[in-house]
Amino acid sequence: MDHMVTSYGSDDDVTKMIDAYDWYFVPVMNPDGYVYSWETNRNWRKSRNINEGSTCMGTDLNRNYDVNWGLVGISTNPCSDTYLGSAPASEPETEIIQGEIDRLADDLDSFVTFHTAATMWLIPWGHSIDGVCVRADDHEEMMEILNPTVDAIQDTHGDLSWARGNSCETIYATSGTTADYAKKMAPGLPMSATPELRGSFVMPPESITPSFEENWNGIKTMVDVILERRNAK
Repeated sequence: MDHMVTSYGSDDDVTKMIDAYDWYFVPVMNPDGYVYSWETNRNWRKSRNINEGSTCMGTDLNRNYDVNWGLVGISTNPCSDTYLGSAPASEPETEIIQGEIDRLADDLDSFVTFHTAATMWLIPWGHSIDGVCVRADDHEEMMEILNPTVDAIQDTHGDLSWARGNSCETIYATSGTTADYAKKMAPGLPMSATPELRGSFVMPPESITPSFEENWNGIKTMVDVILERRNAK
């Protein structure tokens, strides 16, 4: 984000990308949980909202979106790290992000939500039905964008192998996720992705710069491929 804000006009790639699109950044989607992870529990995952009838706090916001909510890969136990919440979009953080996705849905060309850590780029859908993972109708078209994107990431430093593909098939079944909600509300969205960065859940300092460099190359490639496809229509 800082690179794009400070490099317009001096970096040709940044200038092209900003001239082509409006960009929306959410640096932290779980601010209360983020603060708690620094002050109390470094590995805290959930929000910090009160769960009625339980002494355990917080909801896994990436299981709380109104898309296949509660279907698979969740917990109904408020003490679990994957607690899905009391209802779809029950949490204020989720509600706000959903509202922005709804507002922008007709104009979205990509949606990327960064996570740590597994060296993967994942695309919808996350859920399975009767144990069978479900692919999006345009899975192959998304893969035509995803493959060069991840190749660019992998080639940047050449020290890691990056998995890529359907989220359910590549990592595990989930439901109620951010990227799936974006794809649901914007079915023609060329790319809705969940990158899992290098390193560990708490990224070591020495991984921060390489992570930026490789994912910046990936984002540039993703935009180039999407623009090329748009211009060809």
